[in-house]
Amino acid sequence: MEKRITGFDVAKCVAMFLVCLVHCYYFSIRNQSTLILGAVNIAIPLFMMICGFFAHSALKKPFIQFFKSRLLPLMIPLISCWCIFALLAVAWGIADVSMLKDEAVSCLWFFKALIIITTVAWLAFRLPLPRWASAAVMLVALLLIPGGTVFYVNYFAFFFVAGYFLRNAWQWVERHIEVVTLFCVVAYAVCVAAGYVHGYRSFSLWFLSHFPWLSVMQVVSGALGALMVICLCTLVCSRVNAENRVIRSLADVGRYTMGIYVMQNITLIYVLHHYIIDYTLRHGSAVSVQLLDFVVVPAAAAIVLAVNYLLVRLAVRSEVLSLLLFGKKNYQR
Repeated sequence: MEKRITGFDVAKCVAMFLVCLVHCYYFSIRNQSTLILGAVNIAIPLFMMICGFFAHSALKKPFIQFFKSRLLPLMIPLISCWCIFALLAVAWGIADVSMLKDEAVSCLWFFKALIIITTVAWLAFRLPLPRWASAAVMLVALLLIPGGTVFYVNYFAFFFVAGYFLRNAWQWVERHIEVVTLFCVVAYAVCVAAGYVHGYRSFSLWFLSHFPWLSVMQVVSGALGALMVICLCTLVCSRVNAENRVIRSLADVGRYTMGIYVMQNITLIYVLHHYIIDYTLRHGSAVSVQLLDFVVVPAAAAIVLAVNYLLVRLAVRSEVLSLLLFGKKNYQR
C-alpha cells in the first residue's frame, strides 16, 4: 500500500470539491459562470496527475495482481451505478433502451478513462525501453489509435504521465516548494490572462494538426493548474501543525475521494438532477449571476461534498455496500 502523504490527500479533497462545483454549475448557471472554466481546467487533470503519482508500485505488478488491485475496484462501481440508475429510471417511469445505453457509456466516465490509461501504461512500461521512452510510446499510441479521444483518454494521459514522473522528482520539489509553488501560481495566472484556461477540446488528429499551439497550451495550463494545487496544499501542510483540525478533516475527505465520486454520481447527478434541474433553471434568474457564481453555487458544492463524504463513511460500515459501491470490502483510498 502506498504511503499516505497529507498534502496529496488535501489536494484530492480540493479536486473532489472542483468536480462537485462543476456539476453544481451545470445544474444552475452553466456557462454564465466565470469560475467554471478554472474548475473544469484543473479538476480531472489534478486527479489524473495524482493517480499517476501513486501508480508506480501497481504498474510493476503482474497483470492478475494489477487487475485485482487497480482495475477491478473501478469496474465494480461501474456496474453497480448503472444498475442503480436503471432502477431509478424505472421507478420514475422514464426508462427506455436508448437512455440506458447512453448511461452505460457516460456513467462514471472518469473511471473508464482511468481504466484505459492505466492499462495502456501497464503495457507500455513493460517494453524494454527507458521509462521516458515507454511513456512516449504510451502517449503516441493513445493519440494515434482509433477511439483515442473516447473519454478524452489521449488528453488525460499526459497528466497521468506527468504525475508518474513527478514522483521521481518529488524530493527536489519538496526542497524547493516555495519557488515551485510561486512559479506555478504566476504561470497559471498568465495562462488565465492569455485565455488558455477553458474546457476540454478533443485531441483528435484534426484538432492537433489545425491547432497545435492551442493543443500544447491546453496540456500546459491543465498541468500547471494541477501542480499548483498539489504544491499549494503541500506548502500549507508543511507550514501548519499536522494535528490541525482543518487539515486533518480535509485530508480525511481526500482519502475517500473515489468513493465520494461514486456517491455524488448517485445523489447529485441522478437524484438531485431529476428533482431540481427544472426548478434551478426556471428560478435561477431571480438571483444575480455574480452571487450564484461566487457564493451560492460554491457553497452548494461544499455541502454536496460534505454530505456525500458522510454517506460514504456510513456505507463503508457494510462490507457488502462497500464492495458494490466502491469496489472494496474495506474501502479507504
